[in-house]
Amino acid sequence: MNFLSALKLPWLKAQTITLEIDGETIVRQGIFVEVANSTYTGTSFLVAPKARLDDSLLDVVLLKSISRIGLLRLFRTVFDGTHIQHPQIEYYQARSIRVTEQFPGPLIPDSEVLAGTPAQFDCLPGAVQFLWP
Repeated sequence: MNFLSALKLPWLKAQTITLEIDGETIVRQGIFVEVANSTYTGTSFLVAPKARLDDSLLDVVLLKSISRIGLLRLFRTVFDGTHIQHPQIEYYQARSIRVTEQFPGPLIPDSEVLAGTPAQFDCLPGAVQFLWP
């Protein structure tokens, strides 16, 4: 998420979102789902403060239905990570996640449309090798 994407959040409407997280199905009325493997999204949004690159888990942040005023109040807490304590936020960690939306939408990592929902995310520990001098 970048700043321009964040500006669009108040106009998103809640819809039925189904999350299959490590085999458990969760159905919620939600506005936004973020699947992350690192703490920051963009340059300054601490969206997934519990995320660790080496823990073999993906972090899922679900924003449930919230008023526009509530969203504006919540937005400022994304910079310090305290948004995950809000009652309209659900936070999960898992190895496997499937996201299905009532109204399928695009996946937009780093402000680029990559694919759409439904989408499957799996953590593959050790799948990427780095060469370091």
